Amino acid sequence: RKKVMTLAAEFWKAHHEWFLFLDKNGNVVGWFMGEAESVIGFYMRNTGILPKHQNKGIYSEFLKVFVKYLKELGYERILSQHKVTNKKILLSKIKAGFIICNLELTEMWGPMVKLVKIIHKDRRDYFIEHFGDYLHKGFYAERD
Repeated sequence: RKKVMTLAAEFWKAHHEWFLFLDKNGNVVGWFMGEAESVIGFYMRNTGILPKHQNKGIYSEFLKVFVKYLKELGYERILSQHKVTNKKILLSKIKAGFIICNLELTEMWGPMVKLVKIIHKDRRDYFIEHFGDYLHKGFYAERD
């Protein structure tokens, strides 16, 4: 337990973000939490919008503002992982410019899709040219 507490103390030194999404009456409608994954990467750990508040653009609007904020802080990439069956969030992230970069079989959650949003256009173009198809660059142009 002592060793784990020492590791946890180091983990909490990293940049973390937590948000509660509230309606106009101050009622919780959703949440977000994430942390620095590396010097240049931010990991979106968990986001949830309560069912009756979904499909109203809350997450999409948050993501637009949050990406801009992370870019201003100096991050170059944003990562997230999702269950392979979570079609709704996978499509939402892809529409927001995230790229599928890995399929991982985890010991805790089973198969997970790893997504990355490369924030800076030059780095994203490089990635697409080397690991994708250069004709696909246009899919991401409107997200800059």
